Amino acid sequence: MSEYFPQHIIEKYSNHSHADIIECYENAAMDMLVGETYMFIWSSKVVHRDTMINNTTVHYSGQIASNTNDELFNELINEEIKGYFFLKSSHEYLCYRIISCTLISPRGKRGVPPKYELKIARMEPNTIVRSLYPDYYDNIYLHPSARIKLRSMADHGFIPHSFGNELSNGVFTGFEIINLSE
Repeated sequence: MSEYFPQHIIEKYSNHSHADIIECYENAAMDMLVGETYMFIWSSKVVHRDTMINNTTVHYSGQIASNTNDELFNELINEEIKGYFFLKSSHEYLCYRIISCTLISPRGKRGVPPKYELKIARMEPNTIVRSLYPDYYDNIYLHPSARIKLRSMADHGFIPHSFGNELSNGVFTGFEIINLSE
């Protein structure tokens, strides 16, 4: 992998030019060997009011006013897409594979979001992104708003579909990085 984060961009970033640095991430990702698309759910008690029932079950409330992710959750329920749940812990997110997703209660009247039960299993970190794409991994800290999410994803072998504003959402899609040497 060549240098996707040239020094002049890094220096420009320090002057708050975010568009150029996001383009660096997108250019680096284009050269990565990616697998299938996955759904990523980020734990946020403030936004989604998720509840950890035990170490294998989460009750997750969907979006209140918007139904933009309802179809993605339907795909997860029907096992048309695989998913991962990231739970905030100190300065990182712990990653859990979603084994199954069940709709507990559908979207109700205005202001009543759907509620899902996620069966999860803890995933251990790996070094695939760090080993195969060190320039990307070493420059994650430059992202203007999602460096902790990007680091947590990379530590488990994932990258997002997009590096822009979508990363501020609680649900978005991304890819698994493939290591052909394994």
